[in-house]
Amino acid sequence: MKYLTVESEFKNSIASYLAWDSDFFGFNVATILKPELNFSDLVVIKKFVIENNIKLLTFLSSISDRNTILAAESYGFSLVDVRLTFSLDPLKNESHSSPDSSSENSIQLADLEDASDLAIIAMNSYISSRYFFDGQFDENKLKEFYGGWVIKAITGDFDDECWVIKLKSEIVAYCTIRYENSKSFIGLVGVSQSQVGRGWGKKLLTKVISMLKSKGISEISVVTQARNIAAQNLYSSVGFKVAKTEVWYHKWF
Repeated sequence: MKYLTVESEFKNSIASYLAWDSDFFGFNVATILKPELNFSDLVVIKKFVIENNIKLLTFLSSISDRNTILAAESYGFSLVDVRLTFSLDPLKNESHSSPDSSSENSIQLADLEDASDLAIIAMNSYISSRYFFDGQFDENKLKEFYGGWVIKAITGDFDDECWVIKLKSEIVAYCTIRYENSKSFIGLVGVSQSQVGRGWGKKLLTKVISMLKSKGISEISVVTQARNIAAQNLYSSVGFKVAKTEVWYHKWF
């Protein structure tokens, strides 16, 4: 199982240094490990931040605990994202047809020959993400971040695979997948800018769901931002339902 972030030895019961993120962005990044905080936790967190020279501290928080929100606000966290997790059980969903391997627009696994085209699409997407919304990241690094993500899905180094739909030889949409036993997680979904609004995202997800169903996958999860209405509508249109709501906080030092 692969993660976007990697924990190092700089860790306690409340916070952890993120080695991959720190190496990539060029400054020390850490995250809070608990979904809920109290004011006594802040004492431990402040010490951790100082000892490890943390520049950015992130916190994926429960949205329902009032004390957590008060503690986060008192520490100076900024709200950067409302995170929605969508879920679907494809084994109980009868509305999706089987993938049509004979179709000109059939789903197929991306390979390294597709990498540059996929990276271009990815580098110009995801402006609704918490990283872009934060406003303090280098936008060129963020484009590199997402372009690298989709390429590593092709090679299985981040997500496990990347599925695409092509219109003749042009990639019009893609979707990355990570597997965990009988569950799967959609990482990135992207549509070529020239093809936005033509239904390719829905066509691809419909076929991905059917493919995952044929593999016996019992749960598919995907996350998006509350500000990303288009993504929410897309996931809802193929049967996903909201399973969890959380909030992302960032604090810069």
